[in-house]
Amino acid sequence: MTLDEIKTVLNEIIDSFLEKKIDKDEVVRQLNIRLNPEEIYNLDNEFMVTDCYFAIKHLTENGYETTLKELQYFRECFLGRRLYDLNEKNEYILGK
Repeated sequence: MTLDEIKTVLNEIIDSFLEKKIDKDEVVRQLNIRLNPEEIYNLDNEFMVTDCYFAIKHLTENGYETTLKELQYFRECFLGRRLYDLNEKNEYILGK
């Protein structure tokens, strides 16, 4: 799968969740069905993609807080409205 295809899948999963078409459990199920983790682990310097993948992957785990704002931030990045920056993402999530 190409990087663009991976981004498309991640964006589609996030959109479906934010539009309330699927719940958290289905989000994680879709991620596991549609993406091969090996392809994610082998990406070099694609921090947005790997960060997004793990945010979705751990969405249903106790003790890990993936917020709606975090997913909204990723969606804006995928749509080209923002350039991914970890510090900016954290500030966005915290509402600073």
